[in-house]
Amino acid sequence: MSIYLRKLRCLRGLSLILVCVWMSSPAFAFDDGEKCTSVSSLEPNQTCFQNEVYSCPATDRMGYIACGEVTLQKLRLEAKQRYERLLKRYDRPDAEGMSFAEARTTLRNAQKAWEQLADAECDLEDSLFGSGGNANAGVMFDCAHEHAKEWIRRLTYYEKLGYFPSE
Repeated sequence: MSIYLRKLRCLRGLSLILVCVWMSSPAFAFDDGEKCTSVSSLEPNQTCFQNEVYSCPATDRMGYIACGEVTLQKLRLEAKQRYERLLKRYDRPDAEGMSFAEARTTLRNAQKAWEQLADAECDLEDSLFGSGGNANAGVMFDCAHEHAKEWIRRLTYYEKLGYFPSE
């Protein structure tokens, strides 16, 4: 085989590698409005909502809703993790005037009450702005976000509160 043919084969192999790298680059990321079926192929700042791609933060109403849902899921996950961490932290024998059994019960009750308050207030806001539909989804997300952030702030406070001699 001549040197020319070996070089040609090498160039073809190299060009195939370059095409693969080029196609996997962000230049081939989805654009807003394109169809999607899975978030696994999207960029970290994108989400798939009703089979369409949205970049977050979004400027249009549907994008705002799509991104709002993603953000709300993250906030709820953080709140759930903090809540569960506190329940686990309070799973210990009582000590020095502290009733951890009572703290666990009270925390569970507080969680339920917080969820009821958030639902009621967000329903109130929704009813004041005209109930239902995508037009009001932004109002609902804003309300739910604010409640989730506040509950995370409160749970963080509870994590710092108290005396735990074995920690």
